[in-house]
Parts: sequence; C-alpha cells; structure tokens
Amino acid sequence: MASKYKFIVTINSVDTEVFPVNFEKLNLDNQKEAGQIFKRTKLSGALMFENIPAVDNIPAVTDFTFFYAQELTDQCQLIYIRIEKYCGNPIEWNVIWRGRFSTGAGKFDLNRCVFEVQPEVFDKYTCIMDYMDTELNVLSGAVFRTAKTNIGTIETFNHEIRYEDEGFGYVVVFERCTGAGCIDCSCVNLNEYCHYIIDVDEYETPDGTFVRIVRSTYRREVITTGCTGLTCTDPIIGFWNLLSNDCASFEETCTWWRCNNFSIELDRLIRLDEIIQKFLTLSGCSLLMSSIFFNKNPDTSDPFYINQTSGGTLNYVTAATTMTAHLMISQKTDIKYPNASQPAVTGMWTLRAILDDLREIFKVYWKIDDSGNFKLEHKKYWDAQVSSIDLTQTSPQWDSFKKKESYEHLKSSIPRTESFKWMDFLIGRNQLDFAGKDIIYPAECSERDSTEEHRVPDITTDLNMIGNWTDDIQDDGFVMISCIKSGLNYYVNQETGVLSGAMLINGHLTWANLHENYHKYDRYLSSGNMNGVDTAFISWKENIKQVQMEMAVCCTEFDAEEKFATVLGNDFLNSTYGFVETASYNLKKESLKLTLSYSI
Repeated sequence: MASKYKFIVTINSVDTEVFPVNFEKLNLDNQKEAGQIFKRTKLSGALMFENIPAVDNIPAVTDFTFFYAQELTDQCQLIYIRIEKYCGNPIEWNVIWRGRFSTGAGKFDLNRCVFEVQPEVFDKYTCIMDYMDTELNVLSGAVFRTAKTNIGTIETFNHEIRYEDEGFGYVVVFERCTGAGCIDCSCVNLNEYCHYIIDVDEYETPDGTFVRIVRSTYRREVITTGCTGLTCTDPIIGFWNLLSNDCASFEETCTWWRCNNFSIELDRLIRLDEIIQKFLTLSGCSLLMSSIFFNKNPDTSDPFYINQTSGGTLNYVTAATTMTAHLMISQKTDIKYPNASQPAVTGMWTLRAILDDLREIFKVYWKIDDSGNFKLEHKKYWDAQVSSIDLTQTSPQWDSFKKKESYEHLKSSIPRTESFKWMDFLIGRNQLDFAGKDIIYPAECSERDSTEEHRVPDITTDLNMIGNWTDDIQDDGFVMISCIKSGLNYYVNQETGVLSGAMLINGHLTWANLHENYHKYDRYLSSGNMNGVDTAFISWKENIKQVQMEMAVCCTEFDAEEKFATVLGNDFLNSTYGFVETASYNLKKESLKLTLSYSI
C-alpha cells in the first residue's frame, strides 16, 4: 500500500498520513444517487486503524492513539480524508477519492486499541445534499406577483331549456336566456360560447308528462385586436377563436373569443425559480440555478439553447412556445380564499421536496457543473450530454467486454402500470385531464399486477377543483400555476386538455398534457399505453443487464458517466449503448468490476 496509495486526513487544515489496516478489503463503488441521474463514488467498508509497533526500518504506526486523542478533544470535529494514488514517473500522486467523518461517528475498541469508522463521500454534491432537508418558509421575504386568468372581457348569460316527454321522447317546450339581450335567445349564437350546466331538474307531472329542466351558464372571454392590412392581429397570448373580422371596415379591428370559466386575479404568486434560488443562496454552497428548460440563467452558448429554443421562447422538449418559463407557486389557502383579510404567512418546504416534485411533474433532473451551476434540465437534455467510448476498439484490458455476450432481462423491476396523483385527489371531482390516465405496459414484459405510484405530495394544479370543492381541499401545500408573461403582466395559461378536448385554465399542468409533452422520455419500455392510446416512447430506461466483468484499470482510464459501445450492444442489441449500472474498484487488486445495462 505504501508504494501506491496514501490515506491523508485533514483536521483544522493540518494534514496527517494514516494507515488503515484493512486496506485490501476497500472498494470505491460508483453508483447513482437515489432518484437522481448523477453518480457519486462511495467507499465501501469501514476503515480500521490500530497502533502498530516499529519493525526493522518501518516506523511505528500510532493511528489509534491519534484518533483517540481527537475523540477526547472534540468528537464532533469534522475530519476530512483523501486517498491518493501514485500514477508513475515523474512522481505523480492523484487524488482518487475524498471523504469525511468524525470520531463521534466511529467505534473504539479500547481493549484491542482499534478505531473503526465509515467515511461518507465528500464531493461537489456534499454541501447541497447536507441542506436538502432544511425547511424554509418560502413566503417569508418573497416577492409576490399577480396573474390574471383573463386578458379580455367576460361575457355571460344564463340559459334555461325545458324538455317534456309525453311518451314519444323529449321535445323542447321553451328556451329562455337571461342577460343575453333577448329572452328567446335569438340574438346569440350558442356555439360561440362555452356551456356550463348549473343544475338539472327532472320530475313527472300529475298527468304523466316527464319534465326535464336544464339550467346553464353560457360564458366566454372576448378581446379586440387590430389589423395588418386585411389580416387580423393575433391576441398576445393563448388560444382564441375568431369572432369577427372588421379589417376592411372603418374600425379596422378583429374580435376574438375563448372559453374562460375561471375569472379571478391571483395576487399572491411567487416565481418557482426564485424559490429554488433562495434555497441555493441560503445553503451557503455558492450555487446558481441555471436552466434552459425553465429559462432561468440559461447557458446561451449551449447548443440546446442555440438550436432548439429560438432565443428562449421555445421549449426544447415540445418545440412549442415554452410554458415552463414562468411557473408560479402559491400557498394553497391564498387560492382557496382569495378575498381573505389575512393572507397566508407560512409555507414550509424543503429543497428535496421541490426537486422530487419537479422530477415527477416534468421529468426534470439536476446536476452541479464544474462552474458551480445548479443545472435543472429535462431528461432529453441529459441524455444528449453523455459522451461515449468504444470498448470494441480500445486497449487489451477491455477484452472481456469483447467476449461477454450474456445478459438478463429486468422484468421484475418493470411495473405493469404507472399511476400519477397530485396532492389533492378527489375521486369523481378531479377534471378528467387533471386526473389523467395510468401509463400501462405490455403484460408480457412487465411484472403483472404491479403499480408504481408517482405522487406529488406538495402540489395541486386544478384551480377549478379548488374553487368548486373548497372545503374538501387541504389547507397545507402549494398550487403550481403555469403563466405566460406579456410585458410586465402575467396571465394564467389556458390549454386544451388532451383527453377532454376542453379548454382548461392551467391546462398545461394536467397529467394528461404533462404526459403528452414531457413523459415520453425515460419510460420503462419502448412502448406502452399513454392517455389511452398505444404510444411509441422516445427514450426508456435500461431494461437488460450484462453479466459482470472485471478488468485492470489505471489512474484515469474510467468514467462511469460515459456510455459504452460493446460487442453485445453492437452485434446483438441493435447497436445499443451500455450504461454503467454498478462499478466497483478494488484498491488492492487495482481492478474494476463493472456491470452495464442496456435499453432495448
């Protein structure tokens, strides 16, 4: 060990070389952090330190005494440890791992004079991982924004229609409009309004006639725009229907309409990106949120930004106008009771909960780059960043990968269905698109009768449900709202539901639309049933595993973040790349045990 490795601990900036007696059992295991896409290298096995008397010209080792003295001084003092490896001439020592521990986290055997401790990894993720579960009141000191649910004028009238059935089927007896400008409804085109049923009365008269009375509200939002020549100027945001074109007349205007059954001004909204940056700033980790997907401090030199966002106006996943650049958060009671005299003052959240929610909602994952940017991007982006290495053409040490052609399917880890639920899920009351449908995989390639539930435990997005069923909605938690910005003003997005075909307030944040837009990536299999339709997915998880191989590895020849071209992948799996599932480097043997997995 002495000729190839050094173990150096640092206490209060003072370095001391130590000599673990179980060196030959130590491995460096590279593995994904739970629920993330980045990998971290962890030391498997605890370090053991003893006192060893001098032998011949080898000086005595007093590691136990050293650590026990630290135990008596301050058992909570953080001790940093690094492993250095000698990598040839000229003399070159490379740091291959860093960790940390305290003597208070170890075990002392005073009879045998042995100190044992399991260091934890210390890397660029350590600082923010330490802060992940810190609760903050995200409302405290926040800058609140206002968003309107309408940009035009709301026009509405009540409608009543009476049907009677004397034994030959229902026929219309009378129709009445109130507030439309005409009682008989002749002055309005009902097809240019959206129809919302208020109630239905059904009864039988003494003479045996069946009566049905349907009372409804007809409602629309109307806006006027100008003209360019004889062409109508489109409204600034949203999806509209042309009502009239008067470009050829003296007025030179156009009138548009759309559905809008939720007219309210929301004035207690906080930008989601500001909440995330608040956590990053208060963590003390010197991290800056950077995201092309959310259009927050994007790297404008990144090819994804240059080639796929049209200067930040398009979302690189949907190739359409971005609906994720102005996401807002409100404490739920401010949506439930918008006219309350006392708005919400407390909204406790953690960074871990926010990031977990964003992963479930948008398929967004995070990493820290070498410049200290906290990058939040969709799986599509991260898949494009992985470099590759060809193991079929490289040095002889990789020969085992040229020969191993055995693999196994991971069927037991593939669920039959994936279900998705918001914080507030009211059976029969969630609108169809907000409730969404399960993603279903073929039974032959998945574990029958198994369901993986994706729960967003902190967020609700169905504004209509909150307004209609206020008493059944929990007070805690948050509402996420997709907004569009025009000038200095924010407007709540409206979008057609994939399942219902209805125009929905905050419709971009329905499960149906989220699945259609963002969830065709990173699925379990290449195809399945999404939104009730058999769907070919764009990318999917690794679902077969190659048998483990072992080979010698030098100082800098392996990167677990890369993807690998292998004989198995090239010749038998349709030229599919292998990705590192597990990688374990044994210090004593200087060998790497590697397992690759593939997506087919």
